[in-house]
Amino acid sequence: MSVYWRIIALALGWWAALMGVLQLTHLPGDWGHAICGPWGCGPRLQSLVACHAFWFVVVIPLAGVPLRFWTPRALKCLGLGLMALGLWGFVGVGIWQFLSEWPAEYVVQRYLFLLATLVEFPIVPVTLAGAWCWTVGARRARLQSTSETVADDD
Repeated sequence: MSVYWRIIALALGWWAALMGVLQLTHLPGDWGHAICGPWGCGPRLQSLVACHAFWFVVVIPLAGVPLRFWTPRALKCLGLGLMALGLWGFVGVGIWQFLSEWPAEYVVQRYLFLLATLVEFPIVPVTLAGAWCWTVGARRARLQSTSETVADDD
């Protein structure tokens, strides 16, 4: 199989996975409104699961591409950058919550509610993808240095 057909097959599989996870919103049943508080209830859990799964299917494979081709140092830099971006997202949501008009006794609950219902920005998948890239880069760098040390000893 040529490289082009393999790329086309992977792209079609990725697209099918994206469309498939969005169909989770149509699952029957009442999963309940587990994400509620004094400010009201969030969206249906099926919809939240579908949106968050969509972002994972988008971000994680994109982070997997550099794992195949990049050097360990570049992977560690990419991982740190993605983790920093994700952590800034967590901080940004916290600042947004702190500056909002909600009563102080609900700040932590409201922060967690906002993180759970924030489907416009993939904060958690980006942070996890960064941790994945950094971990793989660090492990490969450690293996490289170990193999170079063994080669020098011979």
